[in-house]
Amino acid sequence: MDSQQRQALAPSAIEVRLTSGDSDWEGTPIVLNVVDAIDLLNRPLDILVEDATSDGLFLTGTVPTPLRAKWEELVKDGSIRLQTLGGVTHVERRLAERQQQGRGALIRSFVLIDSDAPAPWGTPGELPEATARARESALRRRVPFHILTRRMAENYISPPAFNAWAQQQSKDKQGHVDAFARLSTGRQHHHHLKKGIRPGEEAYYAAVSNADQELLKHSLGDKAYRAISHESEANLRAYGAHKELTPLFQHLIRLA
Repeated sequence: MDSQQRQALAPSAIEVRLTSGDSDWEGTPIVLNVVDAIDLLNRPLDILVEDATSDGLFLTGTVPTPLRAKWEELVKDGSIRLQTLGGVTHVERRLAERQQQGRGALIRSFVLIDSDAPAPWGTPGELPEATARARESALRRRVPFHILTRRMAENYISPPAFNAWAQQQSKDKQGHVDAFARLSTGRQHHHHLKKGIRPGEEAYYAAVSNADQELLKHSLGDKAYRAISHESEANLRAYGAHKELTPLFQHLIRLA
């Protein structure tokens, strides 16, 4: 826990050099006069997510214990703000809008999006086209970003948490969650929990029984993210969520 805290609270990830002359926002590192530097320091870090409600609950529910107090402090005092993108296809437009506000708005932006990948990916070339375009939009404007390794935020929620949530849902959703728990861990990480097995993705379920495939075709709906409220620290750790997400939270805290 001490190690994770020290890494998160290391010097800021943003380097700025001061000048008595004109600011150079395009330099590496950026060179700013005192007035512009103070303005930049006073800007919150805007984390651009697909939906501030569901992704906000996801981040709140998955932040590791050693970093939780600092994360909650930054969110509470407004140093970190969640802003809704409206979907991965909107990244280009949203960043273009922020670009109009000046370089400072882009520097204090961070793009966090789902991979939407139906299978494990290791290179940008393996990402769906829309996700790859969003990545290029951020790179082109030098905006820091993170693409989730798993398909979407819901794929970090453990099967036990989904089971607790499903007990309050319909029979079809309970059946979907039961079949989901029987999938291999790798398939769980890339199964479309909101809509179920998607057309053209049947081959990924070749090792799954026909009965379970039928159950997995039922939609859990857009409110599936609420299962995070049934999550526990132990289950998140066992499901590998903390191992994957700790570096992300450390980076966000250092940017803030």
